[in-house]
Formats: sequence, C-alpha cells, structure tokens
Amino acid sequence: MSKDDLKRKNPRIKDFSLSNVCFVPAQSSLEMSVINLSTTGMALLQGSQEVKVLKDDLLSGNLIVEDEKIPVVLTVVRVNSDFIGCKFEKGLDLIEHSLKSNFAIELKALQLTNVTSKILAAQKDGTPRWFFDGGLCELYFVENENLIKRYRLSFQGHSLEGGESKRPEYIGAGLSGKLTHEIAEKLKRFIENIEGLANEHKDYFENEIRRLEF
Repeated sequence: MSKDDLKRKNPRIKDFSLSNVCFVPAQSSLEMSVINLSTTGMALLQGSQEVKVLKDDLLSGNLIVEDEKIPVVLTVVRVNSDFIGCKFEKGLDLIEHSLKSNFAIELKALQLTNVTSKILAAQKDGTPRWFFDGGLCELYFVENENLIKRYRLSFQGHSLEGGESKRPEYIGAGLSGKLTHEIAEKLKRFIENIEGLANEHKDYFENEIRRLEF
C-alpha cells in the first residue's frame, strides 16, 4: 500500500477497531474516545461532559494509539451533541505511519474493490459478489435468498472455503486444518472492515471463522 493509495482513497477506520485509541486535549487529563479515524481527520465522541468548542476552533493535544503518543493540532469542522468532527493540521506524517503500523488489516479491508454483480459471470446457484484488491486479499461468494451458497475468503496467504452444504475449510501455507486464535482474530478484523458488505454477511463469515478456531 503506497502513500498515494492512502491519500487517494482516504480509508476511514470505524469505532469497532478503535478501542485502544483516544485523544487527550492539551492541559487536560480528559480522554476522548475516537469513533472514526483517517489520515486526514477524526471524530471524537462527546462524553457526559461536553467539550466546549465551536466550528473552526483549533484543538491541540495528543492522539494516543495503543502505547504511542502523537502530538496533533486539529481544526474543528463539525460539532453536535454526539461528536466533534476534526481535521488534522499537524502530525500528518506520524498519523499515517501509525495507521499503517497499527491498522494494516483494517486498511487492507478498506482498500478492497466492491465489484458490481452485473459484470461478474452469471452463476446458476445465485448472485455472485466479489471484493478484491488485485493481490492476496479477496472475498467471493454466491448468495441466493439470503443464503450463502458458497464462498472463498483469502487474506495474505490464509484461505477459507465453505458454504451452505460444505463445512468450512481452512487452508494456510499449503496445509488444511483449524485456525489459530491469532489468525482467526485477524480474519475477523478483516471481514468487519469490508465496506459494502452487509452486516448479516459479516456475522455469517465471522461465525464461519469461529467454527474453525482452536
């Protein structure tokens, strides 16, 4: 993934992946939850005690990602009772590096292309869906009346295949078997962040992963 790819597509990481991320305003001990994050900005959750800021105000402080502390300057672009939307003014290079280091799986998922079914080869057993990155990551499945007839999930050398009448099978490094917990968690994070994939389909694939997990 190149720097140009990050800037062009501007992937936005959502709250379910940001449990270890917060913003601490300067001269304050208040930890504000981050509910989405990209290379250009973020949204901060308003707590029970709202931060008094207005649109176009500048905020400075530290973005905490895992154990990393990144000094940032923000411009407030939107304020309501639920969240504060901000654009990064300083710290962009450090933020981009941190996203690549800590959220490589989420970024891979967000970079997938959702190919329209109209240009895919017709399938007798249902409607095909394909998300792919042109490399080692893809999700292909055929659905019919809300049932997944068959699927193939690939993520950086790890593959799952299964469907309505087939028990899920894991293939990794040329071997079949069960997933380790570590690989299973990576696959779940990957599935959760695929844009355009319906929530019920995310739940289905995460359950398939759990069926094979040690």
